[in-house]
Amino acid sequence: MKSWGTALSKIRPGEFKFKVLVDTIIHEIETGKLVDGQRLPPQRKVADESEHWYSNDH
Repeated sequence: MKSWGTALSKIRPGEFKFKVLVDTIIHEIETGKLVDGQRLPPQRKVADESEHWYSNDH
């Protein structure tokens, strides 16, 4: 799951952050890095690893 932050920190202009995150999660499931019953990291942890793309602004 460490690659989630890395994937999100390399987003190109015009890419949707949620789409990159979903694609990364799908890849980790398909490659066995994310297994059934495994807990996902908190949103804040993923954000911290991805150069703070998360915002509380609404």
